Amino acid sequence: MMQYAIILAQLALYAAVFIPFFSDKILELVGLDIGEKGWAMAVIGPVGTLILCELSKVITYYQMKNYQRWLAKKEAENAAKLEADIAATPRKEFSSEAKEPFTSSVDKIEKVERPPAVRL
Repeated sequence: MMQYAIILAQLALYAAVFIPFFSDKILELVGLDIGEKGWAMAVIGPVGTLILCELSKVITYYQMKNYQRWLAKKEAENAAKLEADIAATPRKEFSSEAKEPFTSSVDKIEKVERPPAVRL
């Protein structure tokens, strides 16, 4: 989408510079008098923008990849800590007088394997 925006901006620039009456009377531009340096700057600007936008996509890809790895590592650490906490929690002994022994929600948890985290 960014490429379309750059092309549209270029077309608007050329229209503003070359449409008679609009360019010289309203905008007070003299497009043909900008010289080679002016035309070079008019072309280098959008091309440079396009290149920088594409490079930012590469940088963002690696940032997202590293973040997903970090997130998966933290999730694994938290799951291991939770399992250790559950295993370290003492279970209550119940007297034989009780009609039904009390079961906590921790005892009802079934171990379910989680799918692996999405990695880019």
